[in-house]
Amino acid sequence: MNIFSKMLFGLFTICLFGQSEAWAQNRGRIQIQGPDITQNVVNGSGTISYSWSQATALTKKEGRQQLAILENQLSATAKADRRAALDSAINFINVCPVAGCNTATRSWPGTAKRVDIEIIAGIAFTGTAPAP
Repeated sequence: MNIFSKMLFGLFTICLFGQSEAWAQNRGRIQIQGPDITQNVVNGSGTISYSWSQATALTKKEGRQQLAILENQLSATAKADRRAALDSAINFINVCPVAGCNTATRSWPGTAKRVDIEIIAGIAFTGTAPAP
């Protein structure tokens, strides 16, 4: 199938079924990585993650909830090793403007045991942050 055929098929699919996940405006992922994680291991390092692909932006509340779900999958030691990185990721989510942050990639602390947030397309983390 050539590129023109693929484009026509994609447009036909959208017209027939509505916007597909692959065409969603807002996409990204939150992930926690490191050699101490046993899921999705590649080259000795594991990853747990949450990905989104949707027409509406992920809210701050949803981002914090998904990060908490990932954090709760970690052992006590893995949480302690990443405490500063997890706090930095929460802070990044909270300080995005009310209208959200646009395409961005952040990694804390940038070592083998880390937390990553990637806004691949569109915006994420809209709304207001909780009061301190």
